[in-house]
Amino acid sequence: MPPTVNRPAALEKGDLVGIAAPASCFDRGLYETGLAILEGAGFSVKVPNFVFLREGYLAGPDSARAQALMDLWLDPEVKAIFCVRGGYGSMRILDLLNWQAIKKSPKIFMGFSDITALLAGFYNKGKMAVFHGPVLTSLARDAADPKAEMLAALEAMRPDKALVLQAQDPLEIAPGRAFGPVVGGNLSLLAHLVGTPYFPQTKGAILFIEDCAEAPYRIDRKLFHLKMAGLLDNLAGVAVGRFCQCGSEGAVEKVLQKALAPLNVPVLAGFASGHGPVNMAFPLGIAATLDTKKASLAFECPATKAL
Repeated sequence: MPPTVNRPAALEKGDLVGIAAPASCFDRGLYETGLAILEGAGFSVKVPNFVFLREGYLAGPDSARAQALMDLWLDPEVKAIFCVRGGYGSMRILDLLNWQAIKKSPKIFMGFSDITALLAGFYNKGKMAVFHGPVLTSLARDAADPKAEMLAALEAMRPDKALVLQAQDPLEIAPGRAFGPVVGGNLSLLAHLVGTPYFPQTKGAILFIEDCAEAPYRIDRKLFHLKMAGLLDNLAGVAVGRFCQCGSEGAVEKVLQKALAPLNVPVLAGFASGHGPVNMAFPLGIAATLDTKKASLAFECPATKAL
C-alpha cells in the first residue's frame, strides 16, 4: 500500500523560504528574476552560498549539494524549500541525504522535472507530501504569467482549502472515476528510478506523468519499461500532464493510447502541469479523485496543515 504521509505546516506571509540547487547549475539572471517573484509574493529567503557552486553541468559537487539541502531542512526557521532549477543531478544525492532526520521534520518542498527524483524520495522515504510545481528559473524563462504562476503555487499550499485541478485540454484516454494518492512526476526520471528504493509506490495510486523534449518512441519505451517492471499493475488511474516538444500532438496521443488504455483504469490527459507556459502546482502524496467526465483531479484534503 502507498505510505501514509505527513502534511507539512502551511506557509504564511513573511516566512523564510530556503533556496536549493540540488541538480544543474543555472543562469544567474533567470535565478534573480525568479527570486524577485518569490520575494514579491511576501516571503523572506535564505540562499546558501553552495547554491552558486559549479562543477561541470552540476551546481557543485554531490556532497555540497546534499549538505546544502540538509542544512536548509534542519534549519527550524526555514518553513519551505523551493528549487532553482532541474536539469540533471538530483538522483546523485539521494543516497547522501539523512532520511530519518527528514522524516521527523516535514517541510514544504517544491520543484519539477529532474527534481522528480527528490519528490519521489521525500514521499517514499521521508513519508511526506511534496509539491510538483515551478522552479525559480522556469518562472523566469517559461511561465506565460510568472507572478500568477507563483500565486497559484502558493494557493495549492493553503491549509484551509482542498485543491481541485481542471484539465485544460482534456483528453479522455480511458473513462471512469478513480481514487488514490497522487504520485509521479517526470516520466524520464521515473523510468530511471526503477529498481531503486526511491521509486514511488504505485499500487492503488493515481500516477501523474509529464515530460519534455522526448521523441514519441522514447515515451513509448519508458512507459513499457514501467509496464514490464510491473509498476503499472494495480494503479487506480493515470493523470497526464504536458508532453512538450515531444513531436506532433497526435503522435504522442497514439503512444499514450496504446500504452495506457489497456491498463483498464481511468486515464485523463490535458493537465497543464510540467514543462510549458503554464505549470500548475499540485501535491504528491495526497489522495485525490480523478474524474474523466468532469475532467478534474479533486484532492481529498489540503496538502498542508495550519499551525
